[in-house]
Parts: sequence; structure tokens; C-alpha cells
Amino acid sequence: MIGQGTLINLSGPGCALETTLPMQPGDYLELHGMAPDQARPLTVGLAKVRWTTEQKAGIEFIRMQRDHQSRLQRLIEQMLEDHPMT
Repeated sequence: MIGQGTLINLSGPGCALETTLPMQPGDYLELHGMAPDQARPLTVGLAKVRWTTEQKAGIEFIRMQRDHQSRLQRLIEQMLEDHPMT
């Protein structure tokens, strides 16, 4: 199954997605996402759906290649710099 979604929350161990794709807790996914200012997508080779609501899902990242993990960490750091939590 192939679908699209909008990332609404991102952290090192996972994310929340807004999507109309039907998912159930326990489903496994492969994710590809475009980040701002990056020419190639970030890829999560294996992820697991942990929770769902009508159009949202909590996703746990299980397996990522090391370079994608590094890119993800840099993206999170940049987001925190641009939008500090108060």
C-alpha cells in the first residue's frame, strides 16, 4: 500500500502523521519523507504504527541507515534552533 501524509510531530524515536491512509496499531511501514532544503528523501527502512486516531498515527522508527539517522538528528536540531521551546 502506498500513501501520503503530513508529518505533524517529529522526534528521534518517531513521529506523528496526519493521513487518510488506513493504518492499525502493529502495522509495519517503510517511510520516505522530504525535508526542507534537502535534495533527497529521508528514509526509515522499518517503522511500526503504535497508535491511530481517525486521521492520525503515531509511528516508531525501528530501523534507519546511519546516514539517514544523522540527517534526521541534524533536521531536529535545526528545527529546535529555528523554533525554540519556551
